[in-house]
Amino acid sequence: MGGWFSRPDDDEDDDQDYKRFHSVSGWQLHFNEFKESDQLMVVFFSARWSDSCFLIQSHFAALASKYPDVDFVKIDVDELKAMPTFVFIKRGEEKARIVGVKDDLEKEIKNHI
Repeated sequence: MGGWFSRPDDDEDDDQDYKRFHSVSGWQLHFNEFKESDQLMVVFFSARWSDSCFLIQSHFAALASKYPDVDFVKIDVDELKAMPTFVFIKRGEEKARIVGVKDDLEKEIKNHI
């Protein structure tokens, strides 16, 4: 017998040991500042409608508590409008990233061929 169930709202969880960003500019600033760091960053791209994201949420939070020296970040792709995201990788290194629907996609491909 199936049925609807309610999920707790992430915003109600005040004792989070991970960061959440509510704007693309805030996330980009954090990411840019972190680039020179040797610290590990684990980014959880999630969506409220995703059952898989819901199921892994408590494990992610537990790991963030367990490893305080790791920068755990959770990004709601719907909230940040982070979909689609295109990542350009060459020789294992990220060369560029485009978030959202932009006309720059072909330009970036040509830049990195």
